[in-house]
Amino acid sequence: MEAETLNKTSATEVVIRLPRLAQLIILASLALIILRLCMFHVYFDQHDKRDDKFIQGREAATGMHCANDRSRWASVAALVHYQTFSIDDIDSRRGKEGNWGTIDKVYHADRKGVERFYSSKPPLYNILLAAQYWLLHRSTGLNIFDSPRFTIKLLTLVNQVLLFAAILLLLARFAQRRLASSPHFYLYLIAIGFGTFLSTFAVTLNNHIPAALFTLLAIMQCHHVSTSKDIPWYRFSLIGLYTAITVTFELPALAFLCLVGLWLFRIDFLSY
Repeated sequence: MEAETLNKTSATEVVIRLPRLAQLIILASLALIILRLCMFHVYFDQHDKRDDKFIQGREAATGMHCANDRSRWASVAALVHYQTFSIDDIDSRRGKEGNWGTIDKVYHADRKGVERFYSSKPPLYNILLAAQYWLLHRSTGLNIFDSPRFTIKLLTLVNQVLLFAAILLLLARFAQRRLASSPHFYLYLIAIGFGTFLSTFAVTLNNHIPAALFTLLAIMQCHHVSTSKDIPWYRFSLIGLYTAITVTFELPALAFLCLVGLWLFRIDFLSY
């Protein structure tokens, strides 16, 4: 019954139940990420002549960091504006339109035999992002080409920072049951909020944070299975779903899926 209640607990309720200091640590971690997200691009002094040579010929700031996230954003823009996975028309954008070029792409023939460039990233996440951008574009008129920095940072906030917040809340709630009366609980929160690479990844579009979230969800379900006597069938379904989704974000997680599958097979075998 206690486990079922935990599953039904909303994120808001989790925050309310955490001690005040724990809430402050989590909020400070998220505030730092949001600050970095907003202040990533450097603005130069227009009156400082030393900057002229550096600024001259530079592309417009788009909110994208490197070839990795440019590959994903190019695919998202192509899906919404051109209804195709091909990024040929976007990969060539430079200058005042920003740098959309990426080396994370593959060359492949389409249905008509024409060879085109496509993002080398797994497509599921790009499709989910494209659905969000399509809704944003249709409802507000925001265009990723006209306002790339605001659009990209907004979607990054939703798809990275909020997911990282969910990870912090789930881990905090899980540890609170075991470390609530110990000062180690707050050291634990500082470690997960400030001491992992996930917080550094949170300011750019990447697959690592959603993969970490679904890995955590799978492990939490595995914990319920290992500590419960009467195991409802849906927990096994959730473990399969979460581990499979993790693989779509992080291909090396296929080893994690196989390991969990063997563990569940052992549990099922011993139950007879």
